[in-house]
This record gives sequence, structure tokens and C-alpha cells, in this order.
Amino acid sequence: MEKELVSVILPNYNGGTFLKKSIESVISQTYRKLELIIIDDASTDNSREIIESFNDERIKTICLSENGHICAALNKGVSVARGEFIARIDSDDIWEKEKLEKQIKVLEEDLEVGACFTYVKLINREGEIVNEQYREVYNLFRPVFKTQKEWLHFFVFSGNCLSHPSVVIRKQVLDQVGKYNLALVQGQDYELWMRIALKYNLYVLSEELVRYRWMPNDEKSISTSTELNDTRFYNEYLMSVYRFFQNISDEDFVKYFKELFIMQEAKSPMELLCEKAFLCLKFDHTKRLYPIGIEMLERIFAKDEGANLLKEKYNFTPKDFYRINSQHLFYDNFIRKESEEYEKKIENLKQEINRSIIEAEQRIRAEYESTKSWRITAPVRYGVNKCKNFKENLLPPKFYLLGTEDYGNLGDHAIAIAERSFLKKFFPKIEVVEIPVSQYYSKKDELYLKIRKKDIILGHGGGNIGNQYPVAEEIRRDIIKTWPENMIIIFPQTIYFTPQLENMEAEVEKTQMIYNAHKKLVLFTREQRSYKFAKDNLYNCDVYLVPDMVLFSEKRKRIQRQEKIVLCLRNDIERILSDREEQAINLIAHSLTEDVCYVDTQKQYNIPVDGRERYVDEFLELLSSSKLIVTDRMHGMIFAAITGTPCLVLDNYNSKIRGCYKWIRELPYISFVDSLGNLEESMRKLYLYEEKGEYSVKKLDKYYSFLAEIIKKEL
Repeated sequence: MEKELVSVILPNYNGGTFLKKSIESVISQTYRKLELIIIDDASTDNSREIIESFNDERIKTICLSENGHICAALNKGVSVARGEFIARIDSDDIWEKEKLEKQIKVLEEDLEVGACFTYVKLINREGEIVNEQYREVYNLFRPVFKTQKEWLHFFVFSGNCLSHPSVVIRKQVLDQVGKYNLALVQGQDYELWMRIALKYNLYVLSEELVRYRWMPNDEKSISTSTELNDTRFYNEYLMSVYRFFQNISDEDFVKYFKELFIMQEAKSPMELLCEKAFLCLKFDHTKRLYPIGIEMLERIFAKDEGANLLKEKYNFTPKDFYRINSQHLFYDNFIRKESEEYEKKIENLKQEINRSIIEAEQRIRAEYESTKSWRITAPVRYGVNKCKNFKENLLPPKFYLLGTEDYGNLGDHAIAIAERSFLKKFFPKIEVVEIPVSQYYSKKDELYLKIRKKDIILGHGGGNIGNQYPVAEEIRRDIIKTWPENMIIIFPQTIYFTPQLENMEAEVEKTQMIYNAHKKLVLFTREQRSYKFAKDNLYNCDVYLVPDMVLFSEKRKRIQRQEKIVLCLRNDIERILSDREEQAINLIAHSLTEDVCYVDTQKQYNIPVDGRERYVDEFLELLSSSKLIVTDRMHGMIFAAITGTPCLVLDNYNSKIRGCYKWIRELPYISFVDSLGNLEESMRKLYLYEEKGEYSVKKLDKYYSFLAEIIKKEL
């Protein structure tokens, strides 16, 4: 069978730096039957000399006298192309030798595929692979969608996920759907993919056959994230989605989006316009598509029958419209990024202020203790304390549980509840004195006088040993230094020193010095990585591995399960989920049910110690009533476990979730996913899960009994 001609279009404007390697990668393809059409868009560098240095009859050069930008150059190339297939490469990208051969094979074997793409490697200016350095971009260009419906949903609600220089398109497809839109720059490829996906399927070869030049600091590149480029892409994204909904036929709209309809039987043009409007308002929590949805609703209200239709079929009135229209609607990605940066700076400032307060209190105490009056009254204090201690020593030992949560983290509050429950079960006769983190320094002097050598100090469990949460770690270090003769037992913790902070090495050394100086320090860790770190670095401490304390909780009685999906996703420094991945999760959730609930275990208000059980119980009831939880919160996962609620678990930045998942991996209704490759299948499977198992703390009893035995030895 004779091979078909492939027309490779290479637009170039002042790309002399990398142009030679790009051309070489095309003419070196194992698929030899090709023509390389180079459209030089009025370059002013040495590009033309580089092009003319090649002696290959397959190269055809068109030099434009005036710069017309990328779409004009691309359309010129398409108009002169003679091949059955059109491929694209930029002047700074490089193809692997087998790229075209493998893609043409796919297109020849499956005539339903209109365009074939590949995965990419990211390379920097020097040609070095930087996949890990730009992991979010790298993952973005590794989509796993299989059907036109999946592609269209992602394009509409999330944006682009395909690498332009990886594509090979059938020429007849471009003849049918049209060339590149001259009005677009950042989104010129994305808008074309939407038009193709509406008529044909797309296929992505899961091989990295393109070395894609990624230079985020090069402001001349249209791929670089700058204020101008980001703003333009958002505007083009909005235009593209608006045009898409305008041009899609009613038949195709029903075919590809019906499962997301509010009213499944919608079929009239006006009803379908309502569905389009609510798609834009319902499935995009960033509100990027709100202006389109509002414009559609305005058109509906302008019709005589529109208001009645919205009220009768959708329970939507003009008052609902006024409420939506009173919100801040116009999304700006650049402003969002700025806002996130300011939020991080505010959080860092809060931590610095807290650290300054701690240092000031310590300095004031040191200065006070060095005064003449303090020295003169020392014998009196000694005598008073001697009497008090004599009486106190006649009493049994106490537990002092220090540094518990009284801010807004429900996971940490649940840990404190479980710690109290654990102590009550194994040590019912021993008094527990709890001092929350906000009261530690104000009550430290009082504690210093009250805590006897035989009392045991218990450190609150959680995930804050390290340099990420300095306030909690400073308090823990202060406890260790202040009571060097007391037995100190720290409930299960995660240890993590983030390399993103400049002080990492200094903080590790400080933790080593303080922890190793204590003679009676027992540290329980809750996952293997933290256990190994502690064994390697905290060599004077007794270190053990046990489950998170919340798993000590008894199973919760399930309440009536609703059709609801709960998305419990974090929005802080521990998050590794990208905005696009969250959009995909949101979209899939709405395809399964109309009832999607957004929650977080981190509340924006303080929760008092005496109210913690009520708040935690209310949150557990919410989770227990749902059919599925999707979370990257560790205690979101554990809450799902103890309530018997199906849960899809995603990892966070320090892998503590992955580590703690091992304690409950036998639970059939909890599923940890390493990647989002089969996200829709995983969510659907868990959503339809029929209860076949339930949580029981008995499987972990031996670990908690072991923890209790360690404490008993010290009493």
C-alpha cells in the first residue's frame, strides 16, 4: 500500500535559536513521504539563512513580507499543503524520529479518528528535560480521555490539554471544520480542537514523541504565563465556549451533554438554551463561564414564554437571576494568582507574628527571672513550692495533654477527641489536664509549678513536626526544653521538612538538637516515611509506628444515604491537585448527580475545645449521608473510613495520605489513586458501590494497646 503524503507546517518568526534542530527532527523522520512547509513570518533574525542551509527537496519555504502572526502563517501553510495529513511543529520544538510513522499508523487503522496527538517531554532552553520541575504542565499534556463526549466536556469546562506540535490531522477534517481562527492567539489550537471533537474522535498516543520547549520566563513565547498572555487566553477561552454553544446543533448538544441536563426531557430550542445557561452556571466553580450563562438567561427572559418556562420547569425566577447578577462574575486568572500569592504572604506574616510573640514572651520571662526581686524572693518561692509539691506528691500522677487544637481544623479536633477517648479507655482513673495551643504560653508559668516529675506530658498528635507549621513546632520544642526530667510522649505525628523553605536544613538541625537532648522522649509516628526519618535523625528518642489517633474511633452508625457527592479538597500549600484536575473532578461529580457538596475540614473560624465534639459530629453526619467522598485531606479519608462512606482518595504534597492509607487499605469502599488516569471510572465505581464491609477498630487494636503499654511502663 502506497504511503500518503504528510504536510508538515512550521511557522517561524525570529526562531533562529532553535530552528535548525526543529527542521532536522522533521526531515529525519522514519516516515519519509512528507513535505515540510516553512512559513517565515517576516523574520528579522538569521532564520532565512538557516532555512536555506538545508538541501532537501521536501522543504518548501514561503517568506511573508509582513508579519501576520501565528494563525495567518498557519492558514497559509494549510492552503498550500498537498498532503492527506497535516502535521504541526513550532520552530523551537523537536520530534522523535518515529513520531509521524506511529501516528499515521493510528490514523490509517481507525478512520473515526480525526486528529492524533502524543505525550510530550518538556525541555528547557538548553534542551534539558524538565518534566519534574514543571510537573503540572507535564501532566496537563497527558490526557486519558477516550470519547468525544469526554473531550468536549473537558474543553468546555476546563480548557486545553493537548500539545499543538504533537498533532497530525486529516486534511479532509480541516476542509470540513475550517482553518485556524484569525481572531485568536493563545487559544487558536484549543478552539480548533473543539470544532474537530464535535465531528470526530481524538486519539492521544501515550508515548512522549515530542520534546516541547518550555521556557516560562521567555516573554516572547505565546505559551509563557504572563499577565498579557493569561488575560488573552481567558478572553479567547470565553469567546470559544460562547461560539461553541452558539454553533452546536440541538442534536449534538443533546448527544454530548444530556447527562448533565437539569431536565432530562429537554428538547425544544428554548429548553436547550436553558440547559446551556445552567451548564455555564453550574459546572464551573471558578465562575469563568458565568458571563455566558447570564447572557443566555437574559435572552430567555427577553422572550414572552421565557420567564414562565424558567419558573415552571427549572424553579428559577427573576429574583434568582438578580441574586446571581449581583456577584463578582468576571474571572481573571492573573488576579486570581495575585490573590493566592497575597494569601500566602498573609499566612507567612501570621506565622512570623506568632513566632515574634513567642520570642517576646520568652525574652520577657528571661529578663524577669534575672531581676533582683526575682532572686530575692527565690527562697520564698522555693519553700512554697516545696510544700505544694509535698502535698501533690501524695497524689497519683496526672496526664498533661499539651498543644491540642482550638483553631479551625476539624481533623486536629478529631485527633484530640480520639486522644481523650484513648486515655479514658486505658487509664480511666488518671486525671487528664488539657491545655490547647492558644493557651500554652499564658499558662506556662502555672504549668511549670504544677507539673511534677512523675506526671506524664503528652504531645498532641497530627502532622506538624517540621518547618511547615512553625508555631506548633515551636511550642513542642519549648515543652521538650522546659521539662527535661519528665517523661514526654508525643501522639502519632507526621514529620516533614519542606525543601521549598530556605530554612529547611537549619530547622532539621534544631529539631535534632532539641529532641535528642531529652532523656525521656517517646515519639509515635503514623506513617513509614516519618518513622524512618525519626529513626535516622532522632536517635536518642524511642520511636514507634502506629496508626493515626482518629482511627481509634469506633465506627459511626450510617444515616440515610442520599445521592450526594462530597468534594473535600484542600486549598493550601499541601495541595498538589491542579485547577484543571479539580475541574475534571467537579465535572465528573456533576455527571453522576446534581447534588454535589463542597466542604473542607479546615474551617475559617476558631472552634472552642468544649464545642469540638458537636462540630466534628455534624461534619461526620454530612459525610455519612453521602454516596461518595472525593478528598485529598487525610482526615477526609479517615472520616470516610469510620463512617463507612465510599471515598476516592488523592495524595497531598508530602505523601502522608499515601502512608496512612496503608492502615485501612483493606477497606473495600476506600480507594487511593496514584494518578487521575481512570478518574471517571474510579468515581463511578465507588458512587455505585454497594456496602459490603464496614470499619472496625479491632483490626488496629494491637497498635493502640501497644501505645498504652508504653505509657503504662512510665506510671
